[in-house]
Amino acid sequence: MAKTLYARGSDGTVVIHDGTSAAVDNPLGNLRHLFFHSSLDYLAVVSEHTGTLACGAGSGSTSRSLFAHGRTGTPLVAGVLVPSGQPLVGTTITWMAPSPCDFRGLTLGSTDTHVVIHEIAVKAPAQTFNYRIFVFDRNFQ
Repeated sequence: MAKTLYARGSDGTVVIHDGTSAAVDNPLGNLRHLFFHSSLDYLAVVSEHTGTLACGAGSGSTSRSLFAHGRTGTPLVAGVLVPSGQPLVGTTITWMAPSPCDFRGLTLGSTDTHVVIHEIAVKAPAQTFNYRIFVFDRNFQ
């Protein structure tokens, strides 16, 4: 699919689209034709953090503060386990046994002061995870 770069000097509009010119003046009505539009409000990463999370063997649930995010409100966060590239979205299952009930799950989140991770485990072995977490410029509210 060919991409068209359009720039309008009179108002500063910049668009990358698939050739559908209606996307220039009506971006929300033509999202499927857009690759970029300067009037849309995109998320921006304001900080990136790396670290290591050590989870002990056993069963239970716990929440841990990973770091203070330094933002006002409760920011949107996203993360990935490295080097595997496994995203931390929803409850990410990091280990599961052949038994249908034995597992470990991690859930990334944030509070008004910290980025946190919630762990739930049933008969899980000890594991250590390296992570990369991105804090965005938008809040959940």
